[in-house]
Amino acid sequence: MQLLDAHFPSETESFFLASVILSQRSGAGDPSDREETSYQDEASTISRDLVDALRELHVIEDEPLRHLIDGLTLHVRAAIWRVRNGNQIHSDTPRQIMVSIPLLYDFTRKQMSIAEERHGISFNESEIAYIAMYLDTIYETSARDSTVLNVLFLCSFGLASSSILMMRLSHVLGECHVHGPMTTADAESFLAENPIDLIISTSEFSWEKTPVLIVDPLLSQGALEKVKNELAQASYSKMCTHFLRSYAKAEHTMDLPHFIHDLIRRDDIQVGVDCSDWREAIRIAAAPLLKRGVVEQHYVERMICAVEDYGPYMVLTPGTAYVHAGIHDGIKENCLAMCVLSSTIPFGPADEKHIRTIIVLGVRDKEQSDLLKLAPILEREENILLLERDDLEIDDVLHLHG
Repeated sequence: MQLLDAHFPSETESFFLASVILSQRSGAGDPSDREETSYQDEASTISRDLVDALRELHVIEDEPLRHLIDGLTLHVRAAIWRVRNGNQIHSDTPRQIMVSIPLLYDFTRKQMSIAEERHGISFNESEIAYIAMYLDTIYETSARDSTVLNVLFLCSFGLASSSILMMRLSHVLGECHVHGPMTTADAESFLAENPIDLIISTSEFSWEKTPVLIVDPLLSQGALEKVKNELAQASYSKMCTHFLRSYAKAEHTMDLPHFIHDLIRRDDIQVGVDCSDWREAIRIAAAPLLKRGVVEQHYVERMICAVEDYGPYMVLTPGTAYVHAGIHDGIKENCLAMCVLSSTIPFGPADEKHIRTIIVLGVRDKEQSDLLKLAPILEREENILLLERDDLEIDDVLHLHG
């Protein structure tokens, strides 16, 4: 440990690396050593079960992902070693993981609860968060072809100017399928027949349900950074949609709640709320839970801090933010609350997203997976349209179904 401390400033980082090395030694020892073999077998079994669970959502080919799957097995082996020796990871990094990949984190937590019961092991949320990173990378790598962005470029300038703009954009568009350039006059007929995830235009243009990014015709550095950020947001949204639809399809035969009233109490739902600030909207959404005493004020402020620190990753379905904090941030029991605003408001530290609905997730027990039950309901197009109605009633919300 002293040698590692000289190279790693964080004690947590030093311990983490030491546990990996020691777990590897235990996995490479005498095959007759029952304890060492147990670590190795448990890790391989858990790793295989996790990948198999992902495989139910999307095709996963082992060989192209061998390095990731082997890395997952190695990490699980080290995690088991830490559990058995009473030295699990405790750090702030998992909080960022939980916020930035909430769907895969929730999925991992659900799968790990099964592994815990089978193997008599209890992993804390930090250990689960690191495992979730592996599963997220495996899933995103496997689903990459299905989630490539379709981008339409609109330019009202001449062919030469458009070609120059396209050349500059090509450096940030990466693997996107780019259509255009075309004029706004040609865009409507094209959009009516082709699915587009993002429109980049040099002049004012709007298209229902498709985000439009208006850029400086000269494509300054600031404009390019704006394009990069919008692409990241659009790519994340498409990945979330793909995951939720795959998950809903895989789980359709399970005995899961299919209505909002199966998940959220009537008294914890608010509709038609006037509010223009996302921070205040979170406080309003959490008010029923505070009143019932199932969360503390600290939990509400930690939810706001999570958005300020890590951005709008909690916007998982169109127009809806799923906000939450950690299980040690002042939550007493599992709970959910929902607030539908009277109009759309900007959300995030830089107003990156626009939302109309806020879901407050209170997760105390890691076995619960209400996010994966609720998000597929609110991802459905007909439900999104209903939540945008001015005459929305609480009964309408309660009867939304997946």
